[in-house]
Amino acid sequence: MAEFNPAFTPPVATATTELWYAETETGAATQIFGVQGIPNPDTPPDDITYKTLESTEGFSAPGTKPATTIEIELILYKEQYETLKTLDRTALWWYVKYPESYGIIRKWKGKFVLSLSDITLDDMCKCRIKLYRDTKPTDVDQIPA
Repeated sequence: MAEFNPAFTPPVATATTELWYAETETGAATQIFGVQGIPNPDTPPDDITYKTLESTEGFSAPGTKPATTIEIELILYKEQYETLKTLDRTALWWYVKYPESYGIIRKWKGKFVLSLSDITLDDMCKCRIKLYRDTKPTDVDQIPA
């Protein structure tokens, strides 16, 4: 049976995770508000599977990572939407800041496309941002101020 391990950092809710962007790698970053969820920007590699004549088993090995995009839904704030629309299809530096107790900030460069989301009954007006990757996501110590 699993036991409590005081060496582990207690789990933390995702409530304080933040999405930021900057126009240059060292330029001041701007936080994006109204984020509804952030998919992982760094996916594992695809599998390479193989069989051999002398075995009844199949095997697998890590292959290459697929080119991935992530879609993020945002609550629609008019001013933020207008600002992002002027940068649409521009390569920006993206930052995902996990809750403070984890000390994890993921960074990558990529273009993005902004669009309005579907309008549904009993929901907020939303927009969708699709992020592309020009660089591999890496961990950094801080977001540029």
